[in-house]
Amino acid sequence: MKKNRQPFQPNPIDAGFALSGTVLINVILSLGVTLVLAFMAVFMVQGGQYGSVNEAVAALENDMGIQWFLQILLHFCILAGGLIYLVIRRADIGKEMGYKRFMSWKDLLMTLAYTFSYILIMLPVNAVYIALLEAMGMDLSSSASSSPMFDSVAGIILGYFAIACIPPFSEELMFRGLAVNGLKKLGKWPAVLLSALCFAFMHMNPVQYLNAFCGGIVMGLVYWKTKSIWSSAIVHFINNAVSVTESVLIEVNQVTDQMLNSFLEQHAWVAVVFLLLILSALAGIVLCTLYFGRERRPILRIRAEGQVQPGQAPPLPMNGMSEFGTAAPVRPETVAQPVYGNPTGGAPCSPVMPPYAPYGMYAWGLSPAQWAAQQERARNKRDLLIGFAVAAPGIVVCLLMTLGSFL
Repeated sequence: MKKNRQPFQPNPIDAGFALSGTVLINVILSLGVTLVLAFMAVFMVQGGQYGSVNEAVAALENDMGIQWFLQILLHFCILAGGLIYLVIRRADIGKEMGYKRFMSWKDLLMTLAYTFSYILIMLPVNAVYIALLEAMGMDLSSSASSSPMFDSVAGIILGYFAIACIPPFSEELMFRGLAVNGLKKLGKWPAVLLSALCFAFMHMNPVQYLNAFCGGIVMGLVYWKTKSIWSSAIVHFINNAVSVTESVLIEVNQVTDQMLNSFLEQHAWVAVVFLLLILSALAGIVLCTLYFGRERRPILRIRAEGQVQPGQAPPLPMNGMSEFGTAAPVRPETVAQPVYGNPTGGAPCSPVMPPYAPYGMYAWGLSPAQWAAQQERARNKRDLLIGFAVAAPGIVVCLLMTLGSFL
């Protein structure tokens, strides 16, 4: 006989896997690629193409075709790891991760407004953040690639595919599907903020921390409101596509800071328009955060005849109270027996406290609902501690990478 599948219940352990699993895949792939490049460099030196292994390795690392391939491979590995994990957990990926749920037109328009407002706001904020990193002694020039990334049509297409198209599938599955759902018992804002923090650490690049954290908040709120992973994927895609477009325009036109400053000095109206756009984006951020961040709490209305209106859930029955909260006499058969299992043969055991209930329920005078709530809190605390332990390796690796950026 086929057993009914238990519904997948995400917990903080899943959120910990989202961070550590992604970081672990990144580290393992990086080590494997380093070994492969080292072997390739040895063969290239033996073939007389380069004079030393270091020169061959540097040439391979600056080959943008290899870099784009590795970027695509990384996200496919992350996506595959997340899917395998969910299959092991016996989750209905389409339904429980939000792939089968779509947004309303209202939510879609608000998502687009939220996305573009966030992108505009982050332009000046990121500039200030990068200036602070440079003031703290971080060498940003060392992290930049020495070869052009978008020097050809093929490079531009690969850039959009590797940066804008694939990450919305792999990263949203891990950090919205697993992390936000895994932390939802903590509440909306703790779940969104912690998942955004994990999303920022996952990049292992201090330059991207602020942008990724703020973007994680936006995507988390959108996902929480719509329950559709496509909504956060749209935000992710647009943000990354705009970033690639900006890089392409700067690289193709060879735009420098001096050129931008000179252009703004000659066309002061552009700065005024940009300031108005920033103010509009700020208002959009506030309105969209209120829209996606608020929670509607249904108000229970009870008719005079004691019936709940259609669409409203009835209140829970209370001991000594009627079904709808009015006073009712306590019947003798509903009084809990002090002895487990009622072996004395007295009055029948209460349906409120069944004879098969744990003895601690009687010893502490707990009702079944109170006992279940106590056990649920204990499970939540245990899962939270285990989840933090699972996430700890990923956090340590991210902190080490961050410290290495400043050394």
